[in-house]
Amino acid sequence: MKKQYWIYIVLFLVGLGVGLYFGLRSSVNRQPSTVCGPMEVRHIVFADSVSMFDATAYQRMEVDFPQASDTSAVARAVRAWLYEDIPFLAGIIDDPEEVALRLDLPSTIDDSAYVEAYARYGLDTQRSLLEVEAGEGWTVNVEHDCSVTKAYDEESYVTYLVNRYSYEGGAHGGTIVYGVTFDKPTGERMGWNLVADRDTVALARQIKEGLKAYLSEGSDEVISSDEDLLEHLLVWCEDSVDAATWLPQLPATAPWQTPEGIVFLYQQYEIAPYAAGHPTVVL
Repeated sequence: MKKQYWIYIVLFLVGLGVGLYFGLRSSVNRQPSTVCGPMEVRHIVFADSVSMFDATAYQRMEVDFPQASDTSAVARAVRAWLYEDIPFLAGIIDDPEEVALRLDLPSTIDDSAYVEAYARYGLDTQRSLLEVEAGEGWTVNVEHDCSVTKAYDEESYVTYLVNRYSYEGGAHGGTIVYGVTFDKPTGERMGWNLVADRDTVALARQIKEGLKAYLSEGSDEVISSDEDLLEHLLVWCEDSVDAATWLPQLPATAPWQTPEGIVFLYQQYEIAPYAAGHPTVVL
């Protein structure tokens, strides 16, 4: 089950990045520019647990939903995105359409009720995992903890940050992090079109230098050379790679906008060992 679960995560992230890349790449590159007022949100929290066989499954979700009374383009876009992603963020690996049929939710539903329905379904999935593991003769706590927060509400755009931690046994859990930016006037979901006019080779070079800074931060070792950088990354056939000309692949996760710049983030194990966290570069 764990293997199948991580396959779904990988497919989700690849689909997220590729879909945004091709869907937005053709858009005219631009930074959000039109001035709009703040988008007020309602903070929804679900937290519950279930215990059996001397083990406990924990489920926690925190989601910032636009106020129900807000009918602006950006609020409608954010709400549509949340309704699309919440099943995955709740730890549900079943087909979303099948899950929706099982839940049989009304066409109009309160946002908090929507979050609770999927979070509780995800908790039931964790309960099943406890039963399977108990049948194999061992018990382990299972945990899913997800936050979806409105991180930046600027004059022309809103950026959400998603942080989803899960543990289902093993040496450590796993955390998925990504951001999503929405243009306020139009509600357009932005990603790779933030850098559509940039040369991809030049962009990769900038990210390469940014990775050196990221891996040097908080470390006694300053990574300044290309050779040192490769030693800290997961690079296929590293010994046969020319460090000077090697360039990283762009992240699978689409970039997002912040006041400090555009964020490029690699997921755990995507380009570096687990201990490196989520290699992040802001340009």
